[in-house]
Amino acid sequence: MTTIDRLRAVVHANPSNWQARLILADALEDSGDYIAANGARWQSWRRKRPMYGVAWYTGGEVKFVWKYARRHAKQHWCLNQSIIRKISGLEPRRRGYIEQHYDTLEAAESALAHALHALGITAGVLTP
Repeated sequence: MTTIDRLRAVVHANPSNWQARLILADALEDSGDYIAANGARWQSWRRKRPMYGVAWYTGGEVKFVWKYARRHAKQHWCLNQSIIRKISGLEPRRRGYIEQHYDTLEAAESALAHALHALGITAGVLTP
């Protein structure tokens, strides 16, 4: 198991451990994975992580979810419209609501990191 794998295990065991996310971001950056490093650092600085829970429509499967909902803007799982649109490819519904579901935490966080990169949103990560 690599250092990055061990750090990911710590973050996955306690997704609100923002300090561990910053250490993971540093390790990812040192390994050359600048997109993932930027995503982890951005999440830590903004205290954002996907919601985790059983989706009622999946017959009890656990899902990781990013959402946009105006009334929940300060929640840890709520992203702004431009980011969630880039992740999901969807426009807000009539009530201003979008969500995107993932089978794993890694998939949800990777989608966020790639959306941030595509939108040019950085969290102070230096790129070569």
